[in-house]
Amino acid sequence: MIIINHFLLGLNNEINQFDKILDASITFTSIAIGFIAALLGILITIKDSEIVKRIFEEDEHKSLKSWFYEAFIIGVLLLISTCINYVFLNDVNIWSTLFFYMWLSAIVWFAYSLFRIINVLMDVFFKSNDTEMRPESNRYSDEERQEAKKRLKK
Repeated sequence: MIIINHFLLGLNNEINQFDKILDASITFTSIAIGFIAALLGILITIKDSEIVKRIFEEDEHKSLKSWFYEAFIIGVLLLISTCINYVFLNDVNIWSTLFFYMWLSAIVWFAYSLFRIINVLMDVFFKSNDTEMRPESNRYSDEERQEAKKRLKK
């Protein structure tokens, strides 16, 4: 359906400075994949929080895991399709058009996957920041918290 919409809009790989768009696509996708990996690392460090425990107790981790996989795999496919579009950069034929539409569809799919995983994880992170839900090992008294803030200001 996405490809049909792109076709009806008349988009193709003859866009002015398409190579710059491909460069930006590689840069953004690479940064986004790295950001997803960093979010996964943060999720691992807060595994003792109440919200993360609930996620793993209720089998919600299967959805979360599949969303991580989807965003990562679509990101890699987007990078590969971008490289393929570089090969067909100056060609105008059925293959270049096909790969252009595949690339455009991958962008839309990746944007959706990226938004979903970031949105869900931001909810988890902000709920895990609630002092009532922190595991005992992460709780500080108000005095300890103020002392740590003073040391960081120095």
